[in-house]
Amino acid sequence: MAAWCAGERPAFEALFRRYGGRLHGYFVRGTGSEELARDLVQQTFLHLHRARADFRKGAALRPWLYTI
Repeated sequence: MAAWCAGERPAFEALFRRYGGRLHGYFVRGTGSEELARDLVQQTFLHLHRARADFRKGAALRPWLYTI
């Protein structure tokens, strides 16, 4: 997360690869819809991008991500 906040684009791609599938599964289970789950993953990462300056350095990303 720190690398991405520092402007390293590959760091965002790594975050998406690591958490995108997990979030998708979470949303599919919650909504029952693949299409809605894809949209929710996209919205989650958009919110993550917009709120990246609020992320506390050294904090765990996963709980923060799921809170979004």
